[in-house]
Parts: sequence; C-alpha cells; structure tokens
Amino acid sequence: MANGDPYQPPAANLEFAAPVSRDAVAIRQAHVGHERQLKSVGLLFGLGAVMLLIALFALMMPGDSGAPEVSRQMAGVMASGAMLAFFAVTCAVLAFGYRTLAPWVKYVGTPVSVLGLLALPVGTLIHAYILYLLWCAKGRRVLSPDYAEIIRATPDVRYKATTGDWIALALLVLLFAGIAAMFLT
Repeated sequence: MANGDPYQPPAANLEFAAPVSRDAVAIRQAHVGHERQLKSVGLLFGLGAVMLLIALFALMMPGDSGAPEVSRQMAGVMASGAMLAFFAVTCAVLAFGYRTLAPWVKYVGTPVSVLGLLALPVGTLIHAYILYLLWCAKGRRVLSPDYAEIIRATPDVRYKATTGDWIALALLVLLFAGIAAMFLT
C-alpha cells in the first residue's frame, strides 16, 4: 500500500528465485519415464519385503506340538526366520533406494538382480529388465549423483501415464486378486 490503494496486490521480491535452466527441464522430461520405471522396481521390492515379513510372522507363530523334537524344530525355525528377516531387510533397503533414486542402489541392486536371474523363468525376465534399467544410459543418468539436483530444480515435470500403464495396472490388480482368491479358498 505504498500509494494508499488497499486493492493493489503486494509487490513480490523475485530476485531470490533461482531460474530453472531449459537444459534441466529437457533432461528431466527425457528421463522422467525411466525415473518412474525405477521407482516401480522399488515398489516391487517393497511388496517383497512386506510379503517376507508376513511369512516371518507366520513362521514365528507358536504351534500345537508336544513332540520331544521341538528343540530341533525350533532351531530350524530360528534359522529360517533369520534368513527371512535378512531378505526382508534387504528388500526394504532396496525399495528405499529405488524409490528415492539413490545412486548407491546400482551397486546393491546389481548383485541381487544377478542372483535373481537364477529364478527361472519369470524371475529371469524381471531381473534382466531390472539390470537393464540400472545400467542403460538413461539408468546411469537418473542414478547419477547430480541428477537429484535436476529433480529438485524441476518439480513441475511429472510423468503422464499412458494407456499401457493403465492396462498393466489392471493386469497387476487382477493378478493380486487371483492370488488372494487362492489363499482365501
């Protein structure tokens, strides 16, 4: 209200706003789909961690066994529980790394996916694709340390879902509904 007009909008001091370079926007637009794919891998690892934790809790539930060999069975249960816990923590760490696009996820996710290639036939396809996502040119760029700054500088750039994305989501929902129906019957 420098001139006394109460309806005049306040003057904004915009000299502190950092300009977003066109290069950063172009780079982000070229790689936003790859970001989305890597974050989807993180979602898969997160679901794996949840499923492993459910299996761990189911394994640790007390049973109705009055047999004298309970101590040997408990030793096996504890060993199995330790393995499940290790794999659950590994999946959770990988889920965090993929979801945040952390550069270190390349080096932790690669050996896990190389081992996953042994899970014939579906695991081989999934982990081969994950290795491709990690080590292709776009994957190396998205998981580079300086890419996080590009993401911070371009918050307006968003991924636009395609028809194929919606079809894949519908197929996943049907798959999970089928798995749930198997367990409920």
